[in-house]
Amino acid sequence: MELTKLEYFKAVATNYNMQYAAEQLNVSQSTISMAVKSLEKELEVELFHRRGRKLELTEAGTIFLAETNKILDQVEESLSTMNKFRNSRQRRFNFISEAIDYTNRMVMIFNILYPQYCLSQQRRSDEDIISLLLSEKVDAAVTFEDYSDENISSVLLSSEPICLLANEKEPVARKKEITLKEVENCTVITVDNDRSMNNIAKPYYHIHKIHPLKTVSVPAPESIPFYVEYMLGVGLITPSTFEVIKNHFPSVVAIPITDSDFRWDVYLTLNKNHKLSAAERNFCRILKEFGKYVDEKNNYPGINEMKPFA
Repeated sequence: MELTKLEYFKAVATNYNMQYAAEQLNVSQSTISMAVKSLEKELEVELFHRRGRKLELTEAGTIFLAETNKILDQVEESLSTMNKFRNSRQRRFNFISEAIDYTNRMVMIFNILYPQYCLSQQRRSDEDIISLLLSEKVDAAVTFEDYSDENISSVLLSSEPICLLANEKEPVARKKEITLKEVENCTVITVDNDRSMNNIAKPYYHIHKIHPLKTVSVPAPESIPFYVEYMLGVGLITPSTFEVIKNHFPSVVAIPITDSDFRWDVYLTLNKNHKLSAAERNFCRILKEFGKYVDEKNNYPGINEMKPFA
């Protein structure tokens, strides 16, 4: 017995007319008629008395309508239960990131490993992070600072050295390593409102009284290698990011900066009072393993490297 036939029967029983039922369900009257006849044949009872165009339920039809309502209600309840189950598995959770270049690859890997979860990433400035975490409008944050206090925990994910990105024809590219003080002789490509290298470099410049020859501002971090390739200046980059771009910019090299305290630190920052869901726990575990790989290999992991941790 098909559910569609039960729906057609119910529509006829409540409209007392096959034409009205057909219009309500947007099907032909003959389809309704055939469904009712099929049910009567299958049940071996007459379901309607026919009074001209008006139909009235027989005693058997009245009993069958009550059973039909129970069946359709149960089906609807079952569908609703399964929708809730699916939504819980597909639960969207949000995190904010200052290190978009870092987290983009991790998000791609996480979505492959856990297709049942829906991960949403946003870029935010530092002043938003704590308030969003405390209000639980976001579930986690990837930050460049340790925000640990009585309500917030920050765990170091990775700490990479920073390299100078230069065209191989530049005089500075002949060096095997360099100090940041030597950048004073260079034009440095920076990014407007960039939360990554700019904010790491600026305080360091100030403390160590370093003044680059000139700075050139570009709209996005992705633009820096293009400017460097055309010898318009130098940039700052981590070894892991350089591994990603080097094949696209063969004339560009990365020179290690030897200043030991000039590093690119990335933290997982959480609200201590927020109870992590299964999805969030998996996200944090994958993110920590991702960070370990970056620290050990100075490169970003692929899906195969992350599968053992899923």
